[in-house]
Amino acid sequence: MSGEQLVDPQSSTPSHQRIRISLDDQDIHIDKTHLPDPPAIHFSDDIPALFEQWNTSQLLKIDGHGIPIKHWDKVYKKRNGLVETDAWKAIKVEWGNWKFLVTERERFPSEDAFWKVYTNEKGERLSYQQVLDKLQEERGCTDEADFKAVMQYFDGDLDRVDASGAFRYKKSGQWRVCSKKLVVARTWRKLLATDTAIRSNWEAMQQMSGRSSDQ
Repeated sequence: MSGEQLVDPQSSTPSHQRIRISLDDQDIHIDKTHLPDPPAIHFSDDIPALFEQWNTSQLLKIDGHGIPIKHWDKVYKKRNGLVETDAWKAIKVEWGNWKFLVTERERFPSEDAFWKVYTNEKGERLSYQQVLDKLQEERGCTDEADFKAVMQYFDGDLDRVDASGAFRYKKSGQWRVCSKKLVVARTWRKLLATDTAIRSNWEAMQQMSGRSSDQ
């Protein structure tokens, strides 16, 4: 029949209105027409609640499924096909801060261990903004050190053959080599984590440097 819409046999919703997303190895079919706005939630006064809700949460429920906060980007970014609005812009910065905090928390074996580091001289836990400021300051120092390291490793040539194009990006149809310290440092850390040859060579360079300084 001309103009007939395909319908999911499990739902009365036309199939083109249903999008499948994968969350923690589980496929969920979401009805685009019933997608709620991002929850109006903030964690500036309750960081422990953020840690608790990041991986398992009922704050956002879609078609009966609780969507963990860590996956809200999959739901609200336009490129994923679920939304046509600017909903992601409303939470992008705050969600990024949440991820920043949780990533730091996950470096520690427990939440108590995290708070031992993020406590002031009076024994009081740092506030949400104070933790973010401290992390940003430390990240800046780390990025600077990693930028110097990658430039040392590649002798200042980020387009060297053994970089395998990791620092390239395309703009206006032309390939360019990234020069932003933050992006270069982040890419370097990723290379060290995924490229065993580069990691081994860098460790050898550091050992050689250490022996030279001891002489």
